[in-house]
Parts: sequence; C-alpha cells; structure tokens
Amino acid sequence: MRRIVTRLLAGETTGPVRHVPAAASAELPPFPHPGPPPDQEVRARDVVTAADGVPMAAGFLTLTRGEFPWTLTYDEIQYVVEGELHIGLPEGRVVGRPGDVIYVPRGTAITFGTPSWAKFLYVTFPADWEGST
Repeated sequence: MRRIVTRLLAGETTGPVRHVPAAASAELPPFPHPGPPPDQEVRARDVVTAADGVPMAAGFLTLTRGEFPWTLTYDEIQYVVEGELHIGLPEGRVVGRPGDVIYVPRGTAITFGTPSWAKFLYVTFPADWEGST
C-alpha cells in the first residue's frame, strides 16, 4: 500500500485510480449551462467524469456575487474551498464557509449564490449528471 500511495503523490496513476495533480488551482472555463445572469461570472471544470469509467464525478466551480437557480437531477456533495457559498431553498438558506460540506439530494431545486465570491469542489452521483433524469 505504501508504494501505491507514494506513486500517486508523485503524479502517477496506478490501476483504476484517477489522480488530477493541482486540480484546485487549474483555470476554470466559463460555466457552459444556462442559469447565471449576465452580470454573474460562473466558471467550472469537471476533473473526474464518466469518461474515466467511474460512477461518480467531481469538479470545481467558482461564482461571483449573485445567485442563479438550479435543479439537481443527481446527488451532489459540495466542499467549500474558499469564500462563502449560499444554497437557497424554499425553507431558507444554507451558508457554507471554507471547510464546510453540504449535501444536496437529487431532485432538489436550489439557488447557487454568494455575497461576494465562492469556490467549491462538487462530487456528483451518477457521474453522467447531465444525462441523469
């Protein structure tokens, strides 16, 4: 086990393990889906996808001040890396700060928002979240 861990930390991939070096610092392209208003900058990058042959996906998303609606057709866990992430619900608002984990179940209608800026890691199930219904 120690040998495998050492190889992964060195940036190698062994067997079914997917290693994405410095994923959190990678440049994120503009969010390719409708929803955010024109004055809100939203960027995202998937780093593990269904193309990797795995049942879950992961990526990073950043957003600037504002909010936009989203309905999840998949289960998602969010880990707040920087800033303050607001998840709006009919019942109220969940506020995530660095180090916080938020779980949003499939079928939930939310708003993603922030009063200034936020960056979070998302993990989705299934991996092909765009094809999920």
